[in-house]
Amino acid sequence: MSLNKSDLENDIFQIEGENDPGKLLDSFLSFIANHHLDIFIPINYPQFNSILEQISNHVKVLKRASTLTYENIMDNLQYCSAIIATTPRQLSDLKKAGVDEKFIFQVPNPTIIYEVNKNNSNTYDLGYFGRISHPRKGILFLPSVYSNLKKKITNLSIAYYGSGQDLNALKLLHSFDILLKRKILFYGHYHPNEMSNMLGQFKIFLMPSISEGFGIALIEAMSVGTVPIATKIEGVTDYIIQDGYNGFVVDRKKDAFVEKVAFLLENPDVLEKMKLNAMETVRTKFEIDVVAQQYSELLNKVCTQKEKIKFELGHDQKYFKPEFEKVLISQKRKWIPSFFKDLYKIYSITKSDFYKKTRS
Repeated sequence: MSLNKSDLENDIFQIEGENDPGKLLDSFLSFIANHHLDIFIPINYPQFNSILEQISNHVKVLKRASTLTYENIMDNLQYCSAIIATTPRQLSDLKKAGVDEKFIFQVPNPTIIYEVNKNNSNTYDLGYFGRISHPRKGILFLPSVYSNLKKKITNLSIAYYGSGQDLNALKLLHSFDILLKRKILFYGHYHPNEMSNMLGQFKIFLMPSISEGFGIALIEAMSVGTVPIATKIEGVTDYIIQDGYNGFVVDRKKDAFVEKVAFLLENPDVLEKMKLNAMETVRTKFEIDVVAQQYSELLNKVCTQKEKIKFELGHDQKYFKPEFEKVLISQKRKWIPSFFKDLYKIYSITKSDFYKKTRS
C-alpha cells in the first residue's frame, strides 16, 4: 500500500487502507520502516487499536489516558510500553486498576498563551465556555448562582460560549433575566480562532463540573488571567488551581460560588493579584513549550525501556465499569423529547441542595 505525504511543511501523512485492517497494517508497517519510527502514540481510534498487537513488536506504543478511555487502555495494556496520565487522578485510577506505577508517566495537557484583544470593550463579570451539558458540566446550576449574586451586585453580567443539549434549558432558567434585559450573552458555538477575543471578555471563569478528564478550559482561561472558580474534583481541578492563590476550588453542594464571586468582585485588588498568579501558573506548568520538554524527556526514557507494561492479576479488572454503565443508561433515554428533558432537569435542580442554598 502506498503512503502519501500530503503536506511536506507540516509533516502530515495519510495512510491508506483505514477501512481494511489488513491493508492498514501493511501500510503502517511500511510507514514505520520507511520513516524509522521508534514510538507510536495512537488516538482512541478503532482502526489503530485493531493493529496494536502486530505493530507493538516493531515500535513502542504509548497510550494517553482520559477518564473516557480507561476501558480501551485496559483492553490494550499488554501492547503498551507506557501510559501517559494527564492528572494525578488518572495516575491514581490506573494504579488502582493494577497498572504498575513505573509504566505510568504524568504529563499534563498543554495550552498556548492566548493574547487578549485589548480593544474589546465588551466585557463580562462572569463567563463560561465549553459544552452546554448537565449534569456533568453542571451548567444548569449557574443561573441560580447568578440570581443570588444579583441581590448583592448590581449590573452583574455573564456570558455563555458553547453549544450542547442543554442550551434551551439554560435559556429557560434565565428567562426572567432575559425579560428584564440583563446583560446575559448566549453566544453558541465558537471557533478556536475566536478564543483570544472570547477569553479576554471574562473577569471570572466558572466551572461547576462534577467530572472532568483534565480541565483544559481552566488553563485556557487562566492563560489570559481569567480567574477560575471551580468545583473540587480531586486530582483534577485542585491540581490546576491552588485554592486562594490563582483561583478558588469550592464545594459544589454549598453556596461557595456566590461567596467567592462576590468576594472577588468586591475586592478588585485581590482579583488582579490572582489574575497575575493564574497567568504565571500556566506559563510555568502548562505552556506548550514546558509540556513539550516533558514529552521529550519521556520519549527518550521510553526509547531505552526494554520491557512492556505488567498488569497485576487479582485487581478488579471491572474497576471502571460503573462509568460506562452510566453512559449506557443515558443513551436509553434518547427517545424522550428534548423539551420534557429540559423541564425535568429544571425541576430536579430546584429540588437540589445546591439550588436551595444558593437561593437562600
